Amino acid sequence: MSEQWNSMMNSGVLLLMLMAWSACSPAPESIYRDMEVINASVRVHAQYESDEDLRAATRALRDHEARLLSLIDIYDATSEIARANQIGHRSRFPISRDTRRILLYAQRLSANTDGAWDLTDAALRHVWARHFDSNPSEPLPAPLVRASRLGIGHELINIGEHALLLLNEATQLDLNEFAQPYVVDLAVVQLRREGRRNFWFEAASFGRTLGRMSTDRNWALPIYHPLKPDTRLGQLLLTEASAYARSGWSEDWGMVGDQRTSRIIDPRTGWPSTGDAAVLVVGPVATDAFVFSRALHVMAQEEASRLLAEHSRYAAMYVTYADVPEIKLSPSLQPLFQPEPEFAEQVRILAQSEPIAAEQSADAEQQESDLVEP
Repeated sequence: MSEQWNSMMNSGVLLLMLMAWSACSPAPESIYRDMEVINASVRVHAQYESDEDLRAATRALRDHEARLLSLIDIYDATSEIARANQIGHRSRFPISRDTRRILLYAQRLSANTDGAWDLTDAALRHVWARHFDSNPSEPLPAPLVRASRLGIGHELINIGEHALLLLNEATQLDLNEFAQPYVVDLAVVQLRREGRRNFWFEAASFGRTLGRMSTDRNWALPIYHPLKPDTRLGQLLLTEASAYARSGWSEDWGMVGDQRTSRIIDPRTGWPSTGDAAVLVVGPVATDAFVFSRALHVMAQEEASRLLAEHSRYAAMYVTYADVPEIKLSPSLQPLFQPEPEFAEQVRILAQSEPIAAEQSADAEQQESDLVEP
């Protein structure tokens, strides 16, 4: 009897301890749901106990993805882009208003980066992707690289009111990766119009916030060493309406023999990036940030400085490929970056660039007009 009593007492004490621990433990500040958006894994965060908001956010992503993917998915032979790749160089190919809008947007960003990112580089990127996936011992042969570049150039596509014409028979379009942040931006536009706030859409290479994690805390993006994903360098606080994208981190590298090689290809040369730093771009819109991060990763320093000056609403963080990396920040990111103590001395501030074309800059809501207006 005494053993049974002691067991009951011990169970009661344990239950009381668990109740006390539960009462003292802070409630989680956010909830999330994982989903696929055009082959990208996206985690949708919302404030704790905002279940309806979380459902609204995931529904907005699904709706925009379903509408857009049926038009631009190159792996669907019936999509407009896949069919245009087949016959659009022989005659004008009819396109919908949504396809026209995303093509014009991508073409404008290609021009803004002087071709350092280009919507017509599908053939080049695909041949390199297949090469990396084959565990190669040597780089691609130079003649194959040259042949894969023949159709590259944003000026080689003519986008009319209702039709598309490819001006070079080698030109191939692939907007699947570009459409990943584009769909997130469209979802944010919709949620803002519905009066909903406090989300973070987080993918591996890009993200976008709307509102905050809680009443007194912003969402925070952890920053890791670009080649050592277990080494945390610090965190970047994300403002209430900000987007980011990164290029050159560990997921963007492959092996050619025993040589680590960037999987990000410079459309202007046809060869992998030879940059010495990973780059993170922060600004109002995820689609632009994605394109600028890719472009800055392959650009020389002078080109990169000019691009940031021309688009002064966007800021950059560079993390060099070193065991103890330098962390170079645009001035506007300095108050938002919180380094780990052991890396605090590695932070450098980039020289402030004077805006070259300030009229090209706009707040998030103005830039979003490019996403939704014809």
